Amino acid sequence: MIMKKLIVVNGMTGQETPVRVGEGTTPKDVLAKLGLEEHRLSRVRDRYELPLGRDMLPSVQNGERLFAFAAMAVGGEL
Repeated sequence: MIMKKLIVVNGMTGQETPVRVGEGTTPKDVLAKLGLEEHRLSRVRDRYELPLGRDMLPSVQNGERLFAFAAMAVGGEL
């Protein structure tokens, strides 16, 4: 099984947390593990938001930093 090591940076606190992801791991899985269910993940390098329910392994590089940011309501909806 392919595994990649990532760093998730909490946008509210600046705390950096190392995580390992494998095939089938979604951003939703990572955020739940970190207790950040109301957040979203984006790549730091280009600010691309990773879709919550999609396998993230093809979208990230080993050692990459991801930014966890609070989801904001736009027009009253998330």
